[in-house]
Amino acid sequence: MKNPESEKAGMCSHGNFSDSCVKCREVIIEKHDQLDNEGVYVIHGQESGAVAFGSIHTNNPESITIAKLKDSLNEYEQSVERAEISLMVEGMHGQEGQLDVEKLMEGVSTLGESVKRHGESGVLFWYAKQALDKGETVKITSPERPEDDIVTVLHKEGFAAEDIATYLSLRALTSSVGRGVKRDEPMALLKQKFAREAYHIDQLTGAGWIEDVRTEAELKEMVDKDPGALSAYVELVGAQFLSRLNARVMELGSKMGISTTVESLFSGDLQNVSIDDVNELSDPLDFSGRDTPVNKVSGRWNALRDEYLLSSIQESIAQGEKPFVVFGASHVIVLEDSLKGL
Repeated sequence: MKNPESEKAGMCSHGNFSDSCVKCREVIIEKHDQLDNEGVYVIHGQESGAVAFGSIHTNNPESITIAKLKDSLNEYEQSVERAEISLMVEGMHGQEGQLDVEKLMEGVSTLGESVKRHGESGVLFWYAKQALDKGETVKITSPERPEDDIVTVLHKEGFAAEDIATYLSLRALTSSVGRGVKRDEPMALLKQKFAREAYHIDQLTGAGWIEDVRTEAELKEMVDKDPGALSAYVELVGAQFLSRLNARVMELGSKMGISTTVESLFSGDLQNVSIDDVNELSDPLDFSGRDTPVNKVSGRWNALRDEYLLSSIQESIAQGEKPFVVFGASHVIVLEDSLKGL
């Protein structure tokens, strides 16, 4: 029987996480504390043999997270038949079906290099590459719902294009810029990478932050006439997009007591500019209670991804496989009860 008070408070009654549920948020905080202590959050299906490895994102081959992932993958391999192996990784958007391991691993000769390039997913890519070198094929996929499908759903549900664009931009910044600065990549290169991502985000969401939009044919003609013109165009695109994004971030930050600006992230001084502040602007769980429209986009975006991931795992099991899934720990925490019931 449903608890009327729980329903009133927005608390979930089905065992899965709800970002509007006060009780769920409290549980998530507790589990994230456990994650901070242990570095991973691992769930095993009770009957299916499926393993969901919730990871802190890392590119450090020497981290405790990578050590535990290698141990977990070895245990999994010993417990399943070769035909039952189905590896799943996060974040390979737009790549449906079997991933091209050979292409992903071009120029990679060690497990450490694979992790440095691909993060925790690099452990699974390395495993799949070793199998290929032996003439064997390992199924490895990335169960990510197409981003244009998610954007379509969000638009239908009334989310504003600029809020979707802001969320995706902040997500790109905290990953690409944050990692890039740690790797001492030139800031000019980081700006160029972000400009290309910004163009994609603007077209995907319909935000309209880039004024000088060109078709593929126009871009090709531009390059044919002057190969150097593309770099100038990318710089222009980045400047136009960043101007609008920065204004939006400053508006959100002023409401949350955060002074970080997007432009300051490109200063390269992360001692004075906190990536955590940027994360807070778009975190689906702003535990301080200062929810913004972008927080809400983030929560709904990740809920749609989680639904797709769970469906993919269930489909794999129905095909007689025992999937081994490596996703960010928050996804595994959110799906814990459903995963345990598999």
